[in-house]
Amino acid sequence: MIINIIISVLILIAAIAFLDEVIEMWRAPDALTRVNLTGPATGVGVPLLIIANMIRSIADGDEWYVVLVKSVIAIVACLMVASVGSFVMGRSVHAEQIRRGQSATMGKGAGYTGKAKTTTGTPLDGQAGADTD
Repeated sequence: MIINIIISVLILIAAIAFLDEVIEMWRAPDALTRVNLTGPATGVGVPLLIIANMIRSIADGDEWYVVLVKSVIAIVACLMVASVGSFVMGRSVHAEQIRRGQSATMGKGAGYTGKAKTTTGTPLDGQAGADTD
């Protein structure tokens, strides 16, 4: 009985994390912001669901150490894949926004001239002295 309540609470918290992510993505102004909002579900929701499954498996009589190892591997793998996936999606969305000239940080209308320089005045393209402005 107590185990069912614990599992239900974990699933409820995970569902709230997913719902929060959906609401925030709906309100996000652009694709790059939406990509960066995948944290609550991947960082909180999925691990809580894995933990709830682990508790259920142990309560059903499975060997606790096997279930624990599988759960830890699943949580670590989930967090690694989510962070790398979010990074790659963010880079591709940002590059596409720059290509279309819609980026808030770089691109047309944002003051980016295509001739970026470091703080020492050398061009970022590695061709020192090639910029004749």
